[in-house]
Amino acid sequence: MSGPMQDELQGALWKWFRERDQQRMMRTFDGNLLPRFGLGRLRSLNNFGHKQDHFIVHELVKLGRDEVLEHLVQRHGFDVNVQRGRDQSTPLHLSLWNKSQPTSSLLRQLGADETITNCWGEDASAVDEVASTRQASYATLVLACKEPGEVLMLVDKHLPEFSSRDIVMAYHRLGQLTSTYDPQKCQYSNSERSSWKDSPTVATLSEACLGAVEDDDASNWLLLLVGLSMFPSPLAVKLVATRLNVRSMPVGNFDNHTHAMMLVYLAKTHTKEDFAVCLRCLGDTTAQRIDHEELDLAFISKVMWAFSKRSVHHSGLVGAVAKKIEVLTEDVVCAGQTASMLAWALAKQVAFQEPQYKGSRHKLAMFIKHLVPVLDDQQTCNILWALSKLKVAVPDVFKMLMDRANDVVYVATVFRYHERRSEECRIIQWSQVCIAFKYFQRAFPSKRELLPHRFARDLADIVDGNVHEELSHTSGLSDRSLRKLDEMLRNDFDFEFEPEDSLEAASINDIPEHITQSNAQSARLLLCRASQPSAPGLIQLVNLKFARSPEALRRALMEGEDLRPCRDEMRAAGFDVTLDSGAKVFVKPEHYEPLRQKIDESGQVLYSSNVIISKDFLPDLMQAVQRVPSRSVGKQARQQELTMATSTSTPQDLEAEVSESVKSMKLSIGFEVKHTFISIFVKSSLCSVPMGRAARSA
Repeated sequence: MSGPMQDELQGALWKWFRERDQQRMMRTFDGNLLPRFGLGRLRSLNNFGHKQDHFIVHELVKLGRDEVLEHLVQRHGFDVNVQRGRDQSTPLHLSLWNKSQPTSSLLRQLGADETITNCWGEDASAVDEVASTRQASYATLVLACKEPGEVLMLVDKHLPEFSSRDIVMAYHRLGQLTSTYDPQKCQYSNSERSSWKDSPTVATLSEACLGAVEDDDASNWLLLLVGLSMFPSPLAVKLVATRLNVRSMPVGNFDNHTHAMMLVYLAKTHTKEDFAVCLRCLGDTTAQRIDHEELDLAFISKVMWAFSKRSVHHSGLVGAVAKKIEVLTEDVVCAGQTASMLAWALAKQVAFQEPQYKGSRHKLAMFIKHLVPVLDDQQTCNILWALSKLKVAVPDVFKMLMDRANDVVYVATVFRYHERRSEECRIIQWSQVCIAFKYFQRAFPSKRELLPHRFARDLADIVDGNVHEELSHTSGLSDRSLRKLDEMLRNDFDFEFEPEDSLEAASINDIPEHITQSNAQSARLLLCRASQPSAPGLIQLVNLKFARSPEALRRALMEGEDLRPCRDEMRAAGFDVTLDSGAKVFVKPEHYEPLRQKIDESGQVLYSSNVIISKDFLPDLMQAVQRVPSRSVGKQARQQELTMATSTSTPQDLEAEVSESVKSMKLSIGFEVKHTFISIFVKSSLCSVPMGRAARSA
């Protein structure tokens, strides 16, 4: 399975894994995932985006979903002894490594074979012995909590010893454990917030969070804002809003993705506090970035959504976006989700409806035209509504969109990830199409006869309030829903739009739960790889310097799939891929702090065109760069090797290996590379177990 079906299955599974209600998970698996994708495909799938090539049973072990695991094994015959792709570990290996005794006991009851060995030759008893030597950091302990009370207990006992990262991670974890994700609306609801919002410990943690972001660390800010969107504690929100109104975040120093997601999560935090003021203060900086940098539609759509979500009208920002729209061509890569967000956001901006932007509105519609065949139901209806509000006079585009709507709104079994599309979702979509139809009739009366006959007839009946039994049958809406739809149209319902989480940083929004994170940081630091003889505590990193840093290259590195596993692993461990200098870092989490220390001690000056990467990730980098148009990549690059803590091969072997990689990159993308070596020694106390096995990552 590949292509759209693979992407659809991956999206459905990731949202399914996010569910906290295990009974609900079992129902949606049996009722939706199973008939939709088939048992054989679900049993054999091990490439749904996890860096360790997990099968579904591994992921359930990682998340501690024991009831669901038992259901899949006993009822649907999932293999309890299946070995994941990267290291051949079974679910039992994983549960023992993460010290989850209940899950380990369950797996043994289900028939787990304790004699199976992984790629290091370890059976279950050997893994259990190694795992028992691990020590846990506070971040690990926080992320292992399964209930809000456990997080608050840790905060009560150990807050003075927490680092800044531990503090914001504790708040984020509290948000995860008190919120429920709604895949229909793509947002969190705080069903359990009221039980904890008045807790004195929550107040103490909220005050500590303000101090934790005092140094304006990008990763801490982002993690805190994600936490606020899930658990908007009144005190925490008030403190953050006051701080941002006094001194804004230096978003101009962050990379585009981080900048955009800061604004998105400010907008996503549902609270009475005026975060709109905070956004308004960031408008000028955002407009300047859009105006001065290369076209980045993903960035533009996110920031515009944030401003429009909070009803912040910024004429300078609209002007900068309009200039970029003017240069759009069909060869610009754009996802349907991005186009949908941008259209919705601009329809909400009063300034974009002014006569001076008529050409930009027309250009936007013409750009969307080539995307119509790939738009899904939500994107189609959303864009139709937006272009109607903008009064775009491009009948051909409207005709194509209406035809596409005819294909999607009648389908009753459309899924939103792992769930069937809700009735509320369908009502909203019909409402959007009806508003577009009303505009279509007024603006292009001679074109109505070109619409599909049944579609035009049903829309006309809905708009005229002519609700009848046949309409209910053809539209798929109940009488009650049709009455609600009629009320929405009469009251000129103002549509809200929440973007799908696919646009968000999954590593931030989905920091893995429970077992996954028990080794997210401490295990990576405490265990060291030494597959070949070498000097103690040494590893090689490569520092590439590109002649320039085009946006196409940045997107390949920061948003492409090739380096996503590395980015996710670093962010899950609390590390930012982009340094303050703008340089990009793609290394294993246990190498990050030694690298930062080396850079600080050496005084080395880095730029946004620098890419520091482990030699293990060089093949992924080459794949990413190969996807960049050749004219966007610099013809010259300098390369410098950094040797850092952990073990690898001998210097001679390393020189040959790196030289070969550099040669391959030169042949594939056509630029010169030079390299040198710098050695750094890390104290052996980082290794609490004998070397000879790899650090595990759940």
